[in-house]
Amino acid sequence: MLGVMELDRLFVDLDSVRWADVEHAYGGAEDVPGLLRALAGGADQASEALDELWGTIVHQETVFAASAAAVPFLARLAAAGVRPAELLALLGTLAS
Repeated sequence: MLGVMELDRLFVDLDSVRWADVEHAYGGAEDVPGLLRALAGGADQASEALDELWGTIVHQETVFAASAAAVPFLARLAAAGVRPAELLALLGTLAS
């Protein structure tokens, strides 16, 4: 599990994104920061967050403004070794 300082570095700009002003499949993306943080949590919490992200920022292979806003954080998490295969799959779908 990542330490607090590592998490701070991964999420350095997370709260500066105006998530309420960007949308995902179900409207305002205020839930995305919590989902991204949950990815670095315990296995069950991370699994649920990943499922939610697939359903909101990549809903039926459609991307949204929230998808683009989430990319840097997803990439940082994957690079830090947080569920790299799953996050790279998500990023690949966002890119296609």
